[in-house]
Amino acid sequence: MAGWSWTARGTASDGLEIQSIVFTPDAPELAKQLKVALKGYARAAIADGTRVDVTVKLGLIRLLSKQYDLFQKLKGDKSDGCTLALATGAGGAPVPPGEVELTVLIDLAKDIPPAKFMMDVSIFGADDEDVAAPSFKPDLYR
Repeated sequence: MAGWSWTARGTASDGLEIQSIVFTPDAPELAKQLKVALKGYARAAIADGTRVDVTVKLGLIRLLSKQYDLFQKLKGDKSDGCTLALATGAGGAPVPPGEVELTVLIDLAKDIPPAKFMMDVSIFGADDEDVAAPSFKPDLYR
């Protein structure tokens, strides 16, 4: 059965406490768009220079290892079939402390094999401080 699950790998001192992540549709459809809605609480401002490291594995095999500039994505960079948007505030401005709602839209390729993947996301601030570290388990068996 296709679906997603997630866990937080971070610590209580991370800059962003992730409260929920919702995937729509929960059973992803290949060649369609997947919406990931994250809600959380920023303990400190999240500033320009924040990077997102993404690693995708199938078992022990690393399929993808990529680094993104968070604010370039928020400013509208749509490369790699992925866009980011904040529910409040300008895309290029620092994210102030407080409630945060982030939406990620991902265009899923049509040729993804049916498998259970592991995706680790590590977010680091401009000074390499830990911001958040969620892990995802996309189950794409159909």
